[in-house]
Formats: sequence, C-alpha cells, structure tokens
Amino acid sequence: MEPQRVRPSNWPDDLSVVGGWVEPLGEQVDRWTITAVHARYVAPAVTRPYVDGWGRESATVVRPELRAYLVDLAGRYALPDMAGVLIYQTPKRWWMLREADPETLQRYEQYRVGQAAAE
Repeated sequence: MEPQRVRPSNWPDDLSVVGGWVEPLGEQVDRWTITAVHARYVAPAVTRPYVDGWGRESATVVRPELRAYLVDLAGRYALPDMAGVLIYQTPKRWWMLREADPETLQRYEQYRVGQAAAE
C-alpha cells in the first residue's frame, strides 16, 4: 500500500479512548472508523538556538512535533477494513496513512508514549 494522504476527524481529546475517523483526502464520501489504537508515538520538535541583533535569545523550530498512531480501521462502502496501519504526520504537518512494516515500527519505537487504548 502506497502512503495515502488523509484527514483525521472527530478525534477524542483523550487518545486513550478509541474514537473518531480518518477520511481519504479528496472528493470521497467514504471514511474509516478507528476501532483500536495499538500504539502512540510523539517525536519532539527539533529546535536550534537563535540570537537576534539585540542579543535576545530564542529558538527556531527546525521540525515541529510530529505524531503517529498504530491503529485498526473499519472501512465504509468501498474502503476495506485494515489492521495494524500507521497514521502519521509529515514535517509539512500532512497526515498520511500506510501499512506498518516491521522496519518502520522499529524506527518509531523510540518515540512511543503511554499506553494504547483497548478495543
């Protein structure tokens, strides 16, 4: 499965609770419902120090905080059900959907946070 741009909608504030859906970007009326969240990942923002002309220090964001979720999805209409897929952000803050292969999950493991929600 090639990475596909999606839009998460109606996500709960507390992500330990399963809910919400994911819509393919475009003119589709179909959507996936999130049925399980197996893992949550947060890569912290990358910043570098900056000193302006008056000597004031601040930080420049090189890459914003990025999030990813390993989820199961239930499709509607023409969309298939999918288990163990990754919904993740790109540095441009786009949300993407792709199959979770072992190499990707191993790279993401260092950013895993908290307990995932049960079904």
